[in-house]
Amino acid sequence: MSKNILNKDGKTEYLRVKRELKKSGMYYKLDRSILIAYSVSWQTIIFAQIKGSEIDFVSKNHLGHVKVHPYLIVFKSTYEMF
Repeated sequence: MSKNILNKDGKTEYLRVKRELKKSGMYYKLDRSILIAYSVSWQTIIFAQIKGSEIDFVSKNHLGHVKVHPYLIVFKSTYEMF
């Protein structure tokens, strides 16, 4: 049984890009895996951006040292894949 790994944002982006690729004649079944990987990355960026906007990206630990919030790290590493 296959589980859909795309949430609403990922599926919307998947369908949008697939439609554009088909329209230009550049979509092939082999591209499906790459398109899914891109869509998962896209939804991860959206999720991290939303969560990050709910809190400060940079905070201080109990010793007063600056720490970068994990959502920023997720956002930056996923964005760099593009």
